[in-house]
Amino acid sequence: VNAIIGSGIFLFPGLLAREAGPASILAFLICGILLLAVALCYAELGSMYSRNGGSYVYAKEAFGSILGFGVGWISWVTAIFSWAAVANAVSSYLGYFHPFFGTAPAEKCIALLLIAGFGTINYRGIKPGARVVNVLTVAKVLPLLLFVLAGSFFINGAYFRPFWGAGTGSFSYAVFLALWALQGFETTPIPSGESQNPQKAVPIA
Repeated sequence: VNAIIGSGIFLFPGLLAREAGPASILAFLICGILLLAVALCYAELGSMYSRNGGSYVYAKEAFGSILGFGVGWISWVTAIFSWAAVANAVSSYLGYFHPFFGTAPAEKCIALLLIAGFGTINYRGIKPGARVVNVLTVAKVLPLLLFVLAGSFFINGAYFRPFWGAGTGSFSYAVFLALWALQGFETTPIPSGESQNPQKAVPIA
């Protein structure tokens, strides 16, 4: 939950709306349907292995050590870029409250503090990391639910007209952008060896 609900959920609806207008709602839906097949593959593979590693383990078992190493390396590099993007997103949010946070030095310092802080918590062990993840999950899901609840009173059919062609970009690009908001499930099996019953827990997750 914490891997999926993040900067993509809070930041990307506005970007998608700019690209495709009200049709951006369908962009999320179509992207989700396309990713469902991938998610089901991860669930199936998660039920077969109980070791840490996720994609690395699956690729190694299927294609050998060399390709497994390549997939693991790409996954690791992708994770680093993802951390950097999320850290920069936090900086951009803070810039809304005070111009100082929008300056380049402040953005980099905030990103560095976030990554170093979470890295330290992770280094201390699974339990401290799990507690922080639980707190962050509640801290993100609760405002999102409140936002949806409050926003439901302001739904107006006029906002959805015209449904197509209201954006400044393309619908296919909006579907592509929705990937950032909907991916994250692939990180679930990486620490599977730390859970009590990974072959049951990972597919459910």
